[in-house]
Amino acid sequence: MYKFSTTILLSVLVGSLSAQNLVPNSSFEIVTSEPFYGCEFDRLSDWINPSGLYCGNNNAGTPDVFSKFSTGQAVLPNSFMGHTQPHTGDRCSGIVTYHQQLANYREYMMVPLTCPLIPGQTYNVSFWTTGGNPAQYIYHSNNIEICFTTSALSQTMANIISGVVPQITITTLIANSSWTLYSFQFTPTQPYTYMTIGNFKTDASTQIQSFGTNRPYAYYFIDDFTVEPAATNILGNDTSYCGSFSHVLSTGYSNTVWSTGDTAAQITVTVPGTYWASVTDNCITISDTIVISPFTSNFTINLGPDTTYCGNFSRTLSAGNATTLWSTGVTAAQITVTAPGVYWAYDSNSCYVASDTILISQNLLPQFSLPADTALCAGGVLPLSVSGATNVLWSTGATSSFITVSTPGLYWAEAYNTPGCAFRDTVVITQGNILNFTLGNDTTLCGGAMVLQPGINNAQYVWHDNSTNTSYTVTHSGTYSVTVSNQCGSVSGSVNITYLTTGCQLAIPTAFSPNGDGKNDLFRAVSFCPVPKFTMRVYNRWGELVFETDDITEGWNGVFRNTAQPVGVFVYYIEYYNNCSQQKETVAGNVTLLR
Repeated sequence: MYKFSTTILLSVLVGSLSAQNLVPNSSFEIVTSEPFYGCEFDRLSDWINPSGLYCGNNNAGTPDVFSKFSTGQAVLPNSFMGHTQPHTGDRCSGIVTYHQQLANYREYMMVPLTCPLIPGQTYNVSFWTTGGNPAQYIYHSNNIEICFTTSALSQTMANIISGVVPQITITTLIANSSWTLYSFQFTPTQPYTYMTIGNFKTDASTQIQSFGTNRPYAYYFIDDFTVEPAATNILGNDTSYCGSFSHVLSTGYSNTVWSTGDTAAQITVTVPGTYWASVTDNCITISDTIVISPFTSNFTINLGPDTTYCGNFSRTLSAGNATTLWSTGVTAAQITVTAPGVYWAYDSNSCYVASDTILISQNLLPQFSLPADTALCAGGVLPLSVSGATNVLWSTGATSSFITVSTPGLYWAEAYNTPGCAFRDTVVITQGNILNFTLGNDTTLCGGAMVLQPGINNAQYVWHDNSTNTSYTVTHSGTYSVTVSNQCGSVSGSVNITYLTTGCQLAIPTAFSPNGDGKNDLFRAVSFCPVPKFTMRVYNRWGELVFETDDITEGWNGVFRNTAQPVGVFVYYIEYYNNCSQQKETVAGNVTLLR
């Protein structure tokens, strides 16, 4: 153990500032009397109307005040400007940010701050606003703005206050039907003493949105303004000690008030506890707190009990501290081990030493492998065996190292050399397929492609061209065959495919000569495709039916009513089923009979 001394300095300018709202009457709760019309802004304590005008002045640019206790149109929650409750308390205020009928009409609220702002110090600035629900006005706008100044601003009637640049602007449309908080951070460059709220932009620079048909302007209720110094930490962190100690806490300012009751620039502490310092300067209070406590170890190390694993393993050993030294040589809060052995962890500081050891053992699993999943043909058997293990249990209940199965099912074997450390493997045996398939009837293809697919799973395929896919795509005429094999045997099949590109259209002559010379003696249609349905009729020039047949192979020999017809032109009409288009088609035309 050892003693040490530490000096902690509190800086006034960057200190932790107490929550000190510099806006007087920030919730508009203090009034000299309750409003009736709402425009009696002069009854509100501390707040100022920059125009200096109030109720009864035309175009006065008067902000409003509302109260639950009003006996007139300023009563909450149902005021002349819409329905709302105050955000807090019993009262709130409101301003117009845009007027459709009065160009650049503006209303502003101004308040003197309780203390000047400190240049360089960051402040939290916030307020709550709502349009009410329902509202009594018809526009939303942007440009609710806050302007900090070193002197009070003045407004001429309801005109825009010009010549100043607001430090805070809400640039997006404000369309809140319920109370909404707007928060900002602001770091002044001058000791500002006044804050003014309103729209400092012209109508041309103000974005508006119409949403109703009531009063022709944009209006917002406002409540709960805050301007307070932003808090920052000035002590560093809380600290702890080993044994006896002496700490010097210092701000450097003689008017510092300490939690010990002392008023001095610094104090010396020798016992644990919570200490705070408070310095008041320029009407701002700066304070901070430090906790000094006895050191308590956060590494009571425990790696757990010794343990044994089966087979491969991965385990994370954790000590909880990044400064822990491990037997592996690593310094870390935890390590991951994948091998058996003795592992220790060690950690220490000026107050404590901690360590722990764990023994990790590994039981080797017996290794074996059952066959891959397979099929069993009718009447077949399959031997299964396990080697390298002293204890074996099968799913069948057998305990020998060898069994024979003859029925489909899921079979497993579990083997172990050490109780509680077992290895298991599984095989699924299915019923072997009895091979039976057909490639279909001989057929004709009219363009396109045809897929031959026997549809037998878990089998080997050898096609006529020695390809081994489970299907074959046909795009040409020919004989296609395949042999399908599995553990139960093999079966072959074939099919003849006629591949056509003509589209199964009929070939019809334009003339024939039935003169008995054996050449072109018949008039008939010819098809290179099967024609399941066919009808042909032949008419002479007087419209008489001279020939009719339902057989495509039958033709007309030029005879009608046992009389050879004279040379001339005859009309034919054919209906048939086209195998390619899979629909009935009609053909009509002329044929010339020659002698």
